[in-house]
Amino acid sequence: MTVALVDNKREYVGLSTDTKPTAAKAGSTFVETDTGDVFVADSASAWTVLRVADRGNTEGTALALEADTIATRQSADITNPTGKRLQVAFVTGNKIGTTATYEVSLEWKYDGTNYVTLWTAAATVTNNGTVLYDLGPGVADVGDGLEAVELLVPKTFRLVVTVGGTANASHNMDTSVFYGLGG
Repeated sequence: MTVALVDNKREYVGLSTDTKPTAAKAGSTFVETDTGDVFVADSASAWTVLRVADRGNTEGTALALEADTIATRQSADITNPTGKRLQVAFVTGNKIGTTATYEVSLEWKYDGTNYVTLWTAAATVTNNGTVLYDLGPGVADVGDGLEAVELLVPKTFRLVVTVGGTANASHNMDTSVFYGLGG
């Protein structure tokens, strides 16, 4: 881009899904109110990213690998700084027997002390593998082994794996839960 005098520039705001103005003056800015990203227009009305907002994305292990899981497990409290999307991966392996079942859920810590269940997976897990869950406002179920649920993810929550069926030394799986927040 060559040096240009910025004259009569405009400041636009809108959602990331909105079409940016096509006749914007060079130097005009567009702020995406849902992401915080800022774009600047060049002399041809093309938009270039000026600044990407820090979304506070976080990844972690909610429940580390536990061999022979036979009891219900609860993660420590998880803080959601963005209030947006939660992606969960429930990983199982080394299945023994046939009658143990595993169910993933999210519990909101609503008053600093107590919990209430906001979401429970649509299906229980009975076999080895990885099951993915995508929770958040505006998410859509696209299949392919991913369960997507439109849900406002609370600021403080925990993930729970509930064991059902006959879970004992001869009917169990190794389990772990990973998560990602933001985006």
